[in-house]
Amino acid sequence: MQPLGAIHSTTLPEVLVVDDERGLRIAICEMLGTHGYEAVGTGSAEEALQILQGQDFDIVLTDLMMPGMDGIAFLKAALGTDPQLVAIMMTGQGTVETAVEAMRIGAFDYVMKPFRSATLLPIVERALEVRRLRVENAELRDTLAMRALSEAIGFTLDHRVILDKMADAAVAQCDADEATILLPTGSGNDLYVAAVRGQGRSHLLGEKIPSNQGIAGWVAHNQEGVTLLGAVNDSRFTPVHPRGDILAAISMPMLVAGKFVGILNVNSLRRRAFRLGQIRGLSILVSTGAAALQHGLLYADILESQEQHRLTAERLQTMNDFAHTVGGTLDLDSILQALVGEVPHALSCGWCAVVKHLPAEGAFSVRAAWSQRAALTAAGATASGASASEMVLDTGSYYFAQDTRDSGIPPLVGLPLQAVSSYLSVPIRVDDMFWGTLDVGFDEPGAVSQDRIEFLEAVASHLSAAIRNADLHSRLRDAFDEIKVAQAQIVQQERLSALGQMASGIAHDFNNTLAPILGFSELLLDSLEGLDEKSRGYLEVIRTAAGDAAGVVRRLREFYRPNDAGEEFETIDLNGVVEQTLLLTQPRWKDQMLGGGKALRVESDLEPRATVLGSGSQLREALMNVILNAVDALSEGGHITVSTHSEERGVLLEVRDTGPGMSEEVRSRCLEPFFSTKGTRGTGLGLPMVYGVVQRHHGSLDIASEIGVGTTVRIWLPSASESVPARERRTAPDAEGPLRILVVDDEPAVREFVAASLVADGHYVETADDGSDGLQRFHSGQFDLVLTDRAMPRMNGDQLAAAVKAASPQTPVILLTGFGDLMEPLGDRPAGVDLVLSKPVGLRALREGVVQAAALYRQDPTSS
Repeated sequence: MQPLGAIHSTTLPEVLVVDDERGLRIAICEMLGTHGYEAVGTGSAEEALQILQGQDFDIVLTDLMMPGMDGIAFLKAALGTDPQLVAIMMTGQGTVETAVEAMRIGAFDYVMKPFRSATLLPIVERALEVRRLRVENAELRDTLAMRALSEAIGFTLDHRVILDKMADAAVAQCDADEATILLPTGSGNDLYVAAVRGQGRSHLLGEKIPSNQGIAGWVAHNQEGVTLLGAVNDSRFTPVHPRGDILAAISMPMLVAGKFVGILNVNSLRRRAFRLGQIRGLSILVSTGAAALQHGLLYADILESQEQHRLTAERLQTMNDFAHTVGGTLDLDSILQALVGEVPHALSCGWCAVVKHLPAEGAFSVRAAWSQRAALTAAGATASGASASEMVLDTGSYYFAQDTRDSGIPPLVGLPLQAVSSYLSVPIRVDDMFWGTLDVGFDEPGAVSQDRIEFLEAVASHLSAAIRNADLHSRLRDAFDEIKVAQAQIVQQERLSALGQMASGIAHDFNNTLAPILGFSELLLDSLEGLDEKSRGYLEVIRTAAGDAAGVVRRLREFYRPNDAGEEFETIDLNGVVEQTLLLTQPRWKDQMLGGGKALRVESDLEPRATVLGSGSQLREALMNVILNAVDALSEGGHITVSTHSEERGVLLEVRDTGPGMSEEVRSRCLEPFFSTKGTRGTGLGLPMVYGVVQRHHGSLDIASEIGVGTTVRIWLPSASESVPARERRTAPDAEGPLRILVVDDEPAVREFVAASLVADGHYVETADDGSDGLQRFHSGQFDLVLTDRAMPRMNGDQLAAAVKAASPQTPVILLTGFGDLMEPLGDRPAGVDLVLSKPVGLRALREGVVQAAALYRQDPTSS
């Protein structure tokens, strides 16, 4: 690093000779030296690049073919370091193509080896002239840029604009990577960063450094610029914050008539010396910019002084504090409390209050109040009568009293006149509607002035906006809460629907697996006599487990069951459903609890004529789940109340318990399928099933719970507008005699169970493993009944039923499917099917189905 004053320039043109042939290199340097050139030679392109990083050259003579980096690669790198460099290529093995390539990337000319001085010197002279023109053009561009900058600076007094333009111009002028402008603080003890350029350096803005330390301290003290190239080895210039990545730098003082204004620093992260032209241009920039910056800073001081007077006059400090409070919260009570605490400081008053008008009551309420010594009406108090707020409401304008001894109207109802000496009340309007008043009181008479009136009205205007925003936020929050509830309901419905679809997808395979387990266990229990109790117990367990598994699949499918407009509901006495369900659950909530020594009381509060349209079985199952959940929660005893009430929105069915209650997290998830807090004792399907039943009945479900208080489940159901007769149910007569039955199913286990059960009842049975085989057997024989699966390869059950009816309309067809419990209520029975049985079918259901089919068979006298 050295002072700028130590930088010198040579009058001799400088030439860098790059050739790996030492003798030729020396000869060229000597020849150029005798003809007025200062020549430096090197034997490798790599070393030449290092030399170019630290010294400017006018011309470079380079060999084409060299070990390591060749002449073409070197030329590209050299021009990247100094775009104004003029290059001449020397080659003894070159071709036209290599010469063209050299010229293309920027070589000025080339010369073929061996050559004489008479050949080389004219080329070097022309190259030197080109170099001179290039440098002059670059300096001219720099001068024009500086002139444009000076003009731009001359048209503004904004010191921030001047700083930005100077920083940008410094980076451009020196082809640098970073720039920093330091200005002295008011005390002069420090320098602070006023402008900065460079990647990732914006955080430096405003940072302070001591004005007597480091490079900047030396420049400020000596008012002389310095340059840096490489590492700093001078103790005078030790940086305050050393950085090893800065390889070149310039630090220049900004002076105006000998007065120190600041420092301009320019850094390069590449090792290259700044050209003299760049340094001269930077000096012009610093000189011009310093004067403009001085004027800008003086103008800024004037503006700041004017602004300070304006802020003081208008009491903007208080307004800013209030604006900050309003910006930080939308809670109206917090805003009002902050306001009544700030206004007294600005107006030097003894008390301040915000009073809300209550039109419906014809009164006013104190929303917020602050007092230094007077006994104000407490915030929240409501009163009517003569007051300053009443006068503002009547006149629509502000009201004041300069001396309360001469006024018969108190500032607030209930506030003694002697509590203050003078007061002022201004209106608060929200959306052009009178909202209330902002009131202040003073300890001295005659304190109400025009500037205080204007200030308080300005505060009231800001308060009006804050009240409006708080009201909008409150309404928005309420609307958002409603949206969240609706969204949660939609998500819950979609979740249940997805679960139902999944269950429906696996129901066929699952039910086919359960069918033989349930069927054969029932068949064994029914047919084996003399079975020992242990074996019979095992079979009972198998049958019960299979039935429970089938029930799980059925309940899962219920989630997907849609609200079908064609589903027939009956007029249901909801009170009867409650009484039946309490009777069904009594073993749990009475006998078991009493047997365990626990006191559990279950009561009902039923309003007469609580009728709804619905399915009694579904409502009973739903209510049973809710009651049993309450019983499980009351493991130590308690109280359960089941009630019905007629409301405007329908009939309310409510189950309330005094259990431990649920946390908000548990309550928000209790309708999720498989979510349970009972561990292995719960499936997590009870409440989701209840939700599905309520949805199918076009009702709504709400669950409220509080820890330590209990849980309340509310179900709203549409009331029955008129009585709808219950659907007729056919009662199957007893079968008379054996039947010829064709059993068609692609599952061997199901087919074997159905056939075995029918044979055990004395029927003649033939089987087929798919629809096509079944149709062939039907055509080749005579059958009284066809019992077929629905989902089969080649020909499904629907197609088989249609084909059977086409051939023999009087032959009954029973469809055995895993979706039977959904098909019948929704009227989805396929054409040609007389009866639908659900898989897994039990022995009793199978027998009843055959009996019903036999009745259909006997009703047709043409049956053969």
